[in-house]
Amino acid sequence: MSLDDELRRLERAAAQGDPEAAARLEELRRRAGRLIPVPLVIPPLGATVEEAEVGEVEVQVGAHVHKGQPLVVLETDKVSVELVAPADGVVTAVSAGAGERLRIGAEVVQLACADLPDDDPWALLAVARAAQASGHAELALRALDRAVPAASCGALYRERDAGVEGVARAALRGARAAGGAGRWRAALEAARGDEALRAEAAARLAALDAG
Repeated sequence: MSLDDELRRLERAAAQGDPEAAARLEELRRRAGRLIPVPLVIPPLGATVEEAEVGEVEVQVGAHVHKGQPLVVLETDKVSVELVAPADGVVTAVSAGAGERLRIGAEVVQLACADLPDDDPWALLAVARAAQASGHAELALRALDRAVPAASCGALYRERDAGVEGVARAALRGARAAGGAGRWRAALEAARGDEALRAEAAARLAALDAG
């Protein structure tokens, strides 16, 4: 059930005089109107793992969740993994149910959060993709800038291949601001195909290695 479905259900109940539904409807409208959409996606679960089965969904649309709270259990042939909320927020959509098999990167739950997550690169990159698709360039840039320091080189490589615009330049901004071999290596990886950015990153790495 999506947030729109839940809102319609509450609207019908409120119209029939249900005071609890009316209060809940007002709360959801207020929260959804000022919060940032944060998709919760299936992260990489191993080099050879391409999909996972949804074992259990522990939340419903409209639930308020806290950072670190388990939301979904994923099962693979080798591991069982909990997806947790990357930030405080409200559940606005549940895209999959128990028993469904989804590919890595597929959305399972969407939250509406007061701010971007701090340290979950996959949630941040998903925010950037969604914001980019809906024309919210400023939000996409903010999410990328926050994602890059936490993301591995491999994650940036995949996002660049997936066509997420701005990953390379966000990586470069992060490396220029903070320095360090790890940041410049991430910038070099993300800048694949952009010769100017690759040249700068390679030169900085060479200088660090020489020093």
